[in-house]
Amino acid sequence: PTSAPVAPSAPAPAQAAPDASAPPADADFEADLARIEGLIERDAHAFALMGLDPTATRKDVRRAWTDLSRRFHPDGLKARGLDHLRERVERVFAALSEANLLLGDKDKREELRTLIESGGESTKGSQTASAMARAAIESEIIAREADKFLAKGKMAEALERYDQALALNPEEPDLKAARIWAAHNVGPKDANTLRAAVAELERISAEYPNVARAHYFRGLILLETGNDPLALGAFEQALKADPRMIDAERQARAIRMRRDPPKERKDEARKKGLGRFFRR
Repeated sequence: PTSAPVAPSAPAPAQAAPDASAPPADADFEADLARIEGLIERDAHAFALMGLDPTATRKDVRRAWTDLSRRFHPDGLKARGLDHLRERVERVFAALSEANLLLGDKDKREELRTLIESGGESTKGSQTASAMARAAIESEIIAREADKFLAKGKMAEALERYDQALALNPEEPDLKAARIWAAHNVGPKDANTLRAAVAELERISAEYPNVARAHYFRGLILLETGNDPLALGAFEQALKADPRMIDAERQARAIRMRRDPPKERKDEARKKGLGRFFRR
């Protein structure tokens, strides 16, 4: 059969020339960027930086941070043709991160809210809190470097980094515990230094029982003194604080095996006439 004749296609409509007076697609982004930069220059408090009312809840903070981090994250600039703004965006993103960290803490959020509502020096309070948040972030970054050195057995380098991290965040108990362990491995090891290190870690554990590494490092030092029962107790406390701490589990298992060998080993030893070595 013969196909039906095809009607000629209509000519494509002419596209309108772009309006030279229209603002660029991301002009609103740069305007928002300049607005937040102005707030930073005026030392605005964290609620203002995140565009929140002082009565904002933790849920409000999370929602605002989701939107702001997506909009101002430096890694998204290149795909949007905004990489030329990277340096400015990085400064704004850092300030927003600090504000989010501050408002994410219930006590700090309430403290800042009280300062604002009382008409006190809210800006000064924001500056202090912002400085504390910045120091905590920097301390955490340095502490991660220290942990890497610790894992590689480079104790001197780890000790140096832990000292730097503690200078920024001197009350962090996990850092204190790690610093004691690194210093223990760098300095001389005698009966006095062993006792001193164990005592310091015990003080941290007593005040902060959920700091797993304080228990774990105490267990390692107790192993060096040959005190397996106390070391086992320390490793068990570490596992109670952090059940995922594999190294503590391995150390505890090794102590239990030395103390109470598996039945198969006992039976084999009896066959070889060595049962007396396994009697308690």
